[in-house]
Amino acid sequence: MASQPEPPQLAEALDDYLEAVRSIDGPMPSPGASDADLDLVAAGVAPLPLPVALRTMWKRFQDPQLMPYPEWGTAVERLDSWRRERDEAVVALPVLFPIGSVGFALLLCADLTAPPELGVPLWEHEYVDGEARLRHRSLAAYYRAAAEGVRIGLVEWSFGRAAIADQRPWDEITARWNEEFAADDDLGVDLVDTNSPLAWPRRWQAAAGVDVELARPRGATTTIAKLMADRAVKQPATVVGRIIGLAGSHESRRVQLRDSTGEIAVWIAGRADPFSVGVMRADVELDVMLLPSVGRGEVTSDQLGAWQARVQRAALGGDLAGAQAAAVEFTKLLRPGSADALAIAVRPARMA
Repeated sequence: MASQPEPPQLAEALDDYLEAVRSIDGPMPSPGASDADLDLVAAGVAPLPLPVALRTMWKRFQDPQLMPYPEWGTAVERLDSWRRERDEAVVALPVLFPIGSVGFALLLCADLTAPPELGVPLWEHEYVDGEARLRHRSLAAYYRAAAEGVRIGLVEWSFGRAAIADQRPWDEITARWNEEFAADDDLGVDLVDTNSPLAWPRRWQAAAGVDVELARPRGATTTIAKLMADRAVKQPATVVGRIIGLAGSHESRRVQLRDSTGEIAVWIAGRADPFSVGVMRADVELDVMLLPSVGRGEVTSDQLGAWQARVQRAALGGDLAGAQAAAVEFTKLLRPGSADALAIAVRPARMA
């Protein structure tokens, strides 16, 4: 790959960080990545671009030890983390590339979609909670803050890993450097629900291939009562209601949908809900097909609710073995045959 100019602000920030680490005789980063490894990472994230700033950092060095988010690793190892996050996440958000982490729960991610002049904003991604928060306006701002923290002993080396001695002054330092490197970003937000593609900034949606037009509601073609009354219906129908019960996971779940006329149990496979809107208490529009075997004849909502309650009572009562046993029996009941209909598509009932 042809060489590209090194961002001057980042080059100075990296020099500042290395000088700070040397000044306290701290652990130095690992040697830089080869061009072959960097090209491998670039090919791995394609068609998303690998920002010049990330190539610059990894070319200089890898796996900086004396940094917040102490688990960095090499560029290729981070590519593996990105792939794992993309493949295993409830909703994949490939525009965020993890460059550092604290265990598996908290990731520091680079925005692969940012214009070059922004210098790669860094987002803190709560893997479990499904939130991403803008923490550093650029990679340069982050390294400047880290260098200052190292010099004053705020970022310290303890028991073989880096740690922040006091969170409040660290937040003040990062805020000051963020202000120093502030840039106009077209995202216009600093907190994003990563589990809701419809809530992503437009730039992220475009890069991830999210077609918002497919989520626009089209209106009900029937009511739940009418649909349930005519079991001979062979064509898809569209119903609108609120999800009042849910059991299962994003990959496959059974929901209880209610409108003003009645209720229906619907089986939703993950691929039918690419926008992740089929959640508890959500108002949704479902394209459904009635299942040949009536779900209520196999498993009723009351039965599922009773099993859920049994799991909860055992867990809250400290009977973990009983809760696990009840959960196993409960999951055996969760199958398409436990529902009245199968969802073909899931959309929000309303859009802004």
